[in-house]
Amino acid sequence: MAALLCVVVVIVIATLVGFSVFVENVRAESTRSNLQQLAMALELYQDEYRTFPAGGKTSVESLWLLYPKLLADSRVYFNPRDRTRVPKDEGSLDRELTGFDYVGDCRTEFPKDIQVFERAATSGGRYVLRVDGTIQWMDESEFQRAVQEQAENRVKAPALPAFEVRPLTPERKEAP
Repeated sequence: MAALLCVVVVIVIATLVGFSVFVENVRAESTRSNLQQLAMALELYQDEYRTFPAGGKTSVESLWLLYPKLLADSRVYFNPRDRTRVPKDEGSLDRELTGFDYVGDCRTEFPKDIQVFERAATSGGRYVLRVDGTIQWMDESEFQRAVQEQAENRVKAPALPAFEVRPLTPERKEAP
């Protein structure tokens, strides 16, 4: 009887582990899909205006310039891997919940630069969208090195402002 109970427990644990891996893989695929849609919209914007979006007060507001003309679905802006920023309802346009951040000083002359990245590092790293449209997963230390290198390259190209990315921690709101 004890052996049967152990077998059942092992099967249940294996099923739960397998299910959690499956859920994480689905969220990662949704994140990559959202980044791919952002890449296509950014490319269309760049083709039309000969520059990438800028003009919002923040980089996130600049990224939202793609909606609704080039991106019809606002859910593309939400990162399924970032569980700290979940819209209250399906039709939410709360731009503060955007799960991606945008580097507004990108130009086509720097194709390997990071243009859009996940705001929160999940599973030890984050997905990034490069100016050339490729999507890459980077562990957090690799991401920070790439950001530092990109900022240093901007200092060498004086026409472009330098940017800084700090590791984000989930914002905690204090109770009133």
